[in-house]
Amino acid sequence: MISNSMLLLKILFLNQFKINELKEKDSKYRRNVILVGISIIIVFVMMAVYSFAIGWSLGVMGIAKVIPGYGITIVSLITLFFSIFKSNGILFGMKDYDMIVALPFRTRTIVASRFLYMYIMNTLFALVIMIPLGLVYYMFEKPTSFFFFTWFCGIFLSTLLPTALAAMIGGLIAYIASHFKYTNVVSILLSLALVIGIILSSMSLGSMDESSTDLSRFTQLGEQISKQINSVYPPSELFEKAINNQDIAALLSFIIISVAWYVLFVQVLSLKYKSIHTAIFTHSTKSNYKIQNLKTSSVLKALYRKEIKRFFSSYAYVLNVGMGAIMAFIMVIAVFVLNPEQLERIAKIPNIQNMLIKIIAFVFSAVIAMSCTTSVALSLEGKNLWILKSLPIGTKTIMNSKILVNLTITIPIAILFGILMNLKWKTDFITRIMLFIIPIIYSILSAVWGMFINIKLPNYDWESETTVIKQGMSSAIGMLGGPVFAIVPVLIILAFQTIPYQIFHIVITLIVAGIAWLLYRNIIKYQL
Repeated sequence: MISNSMLLLKILFLNQFKINELKEKDSKYRRNVILVGISIIIVFVMMAVYSFAIGWSLGVMGIAKVIPGYGITIVSLITLFFSIFKSNGILFGMKDYDMIVALPFRTRTIVASRFLYMYIMNTLFALVIMIPLGLVYYMFEKPTSFFFFTWFCGIFLSTLLPTALAAMIGGLIAYIASHFKYTNVVSILLSLALVIGIILSSMSLGSMDESSTDLSRFTQLGEQISKQINSVYPPSELFEKAINNQDIAALLSFIIISVAWYVLFVQVLSLKYKSIHTAIFTHSTKSNYKIQNLKTSSVLKALYRKEIKRFFSSYAYVLNVGMGAIMAFIMVIAVFVLNPEQLERIAKIPNIQNMLIKIIAFVFSAVIAMSCTTSVALSLEGKNLWILKSLPIGTKTIMNSKILVNLTITIPIAILFGILMNLKWKTDFITRIMLFIIPIIYSILSAVWGMFINIKLPNYDWESETTVIKQGMSSAIGMLGGPVFAIVPVLIILAFQTIPYQIFHIVITLIVAGIAWLLYRNIIKYQL
């Protein structure tokens, strides 16, 4: 079983990363792949530096003993968060299911290979987080050599339990949703409910009530943080004991629990794997269709309806590209509901209200700009691109239909942000207006920026849409470009606080609007 699982795992890696195609494609294709690799390395370095800085701050405060539990909890929550999305497309609902299940392999072997792929990808992320934290812990606590073995086990087991749990949740969601008429809608709603729950749980790590804590007594502070972390993710207590107390029994318990979850997952899912896929791919249709009056619409409206249906019909499309809008919605509700004291406790920034009024519109814009559907909209046409090319429709109309889908997702949340922030804060007239204008302008910029990047870096040769949405260079640049445009003004405003921030709001808005217009002019001139 193990050798067969490794063989299927190898094939899966070759297909997902198109390693064989990399040897055959032209230099432009290889150059794009290299740029994607460099971008990933830069992101990993930034994450490692951030992790080291977090660990160092805990060490300086004298509470380095909370680092093991903190590291395991953060890795586990993020792994759970993203693995729920990945399970639908890797474990369930994959396009090559019929081909894989026809091979002379046991179901358990197929499940194991698919799970190991998710586990390895998650463990790479764990290495980036846990190695810097482990280095900081060693520098401050000077542990014995037992620490290295325990930390090594922690790194490779930190993602095993949450990946198995996420895969179980993903399978349960897929199975439940398959019994409804609108399968994708139910899957998306259930996944969103879980995602919001995970986000709220992770937010509790930064919402400690400092009013009841004497910050001069760091031992008690460390104990309070440890209790809070362990309440969010109970297995972290075992790992923390294994590291801090050199507790072999706690380490063995942590290993047994993690491995047992994996074994249980593979065994249980193997029994229901084929029935789940049968339910997912089985569809029923009604035969009572009656011809009635047919409605006509403009070309733009027809294309827009096609694009919006394409978006909501894809689980991966909504929950990956649409995540920025979801996070933006949670953010605006949280800022509106929480009072300034609560915000100061969560952000650890004193007098945060005065600062937020100056930069909140750009911070919100950075989050919502991550929802960039246009960065993959053209690539998702795939092998059906010839249909668009053969229709007597101008490029401008096609591009507008894809841009409108992006604006449909982001503009309503931007308007909601402006309304709620105006209700929450009493400020000057210019700031009130800019709380509406800035997010709307950035929503437009994000849409045209993604479209611009996608026409420059299209990918029509794909077997699974997950490859385009999650691993495409156009997707990565499109989703990161908007936030960069929004973060730069924040740094400028914080650096020049002697100048009235309203001036920066107006000037930056005009510049962003100008960039969006230039990009749009370039887009509509493109020839498919």
